[in-house]
Amino acid sequence: YLYPLPIGGWAFVITAMNLDTWNSFSKDEQKKLVSSVNTQIVSPAWEKSNYETNEGEKCLTNRDCSYGKANTMKLVEVKEADKELARKVLSENVIPKWVEKVPADVVEKWNNTVGKVVDITAK
Repeated sequence: YLYPLPIGGWAFVITAMNLDTWNSFSKDEQKKLVSSVNTQIVSPAWEKSNYETNEGEKCLTNRDCSYGKANTMKLVEVKEADKELARKVLSENVIPKWVEKVPADVVEKWNNTVGKVVDITAK
């Protein structure tokens, strides 16, 4: 059986550049690079992630698998109560333990970015 409740998290995707290389660009070139991050890096990364997740489900559950021989797991629909329980565990247990281990500025960054997207405030 495959129960596709997403538990865990995504690894960070980091794009880096040597500072000397960055400084070799004009201000206009730097502005163009920064403004293209969402369209050229972030959106394609999410599209690829969604594609791979869907392909994984298809391959595991004997549907049109683009990666070779499909498996024969049975796909089980995720229950709303399980989604709520996962969110509760994350909010009440995981995030508070994480807050104890990271600097305050990291918590602030979470709350201003990811926290807003998932509507969870780290305290």
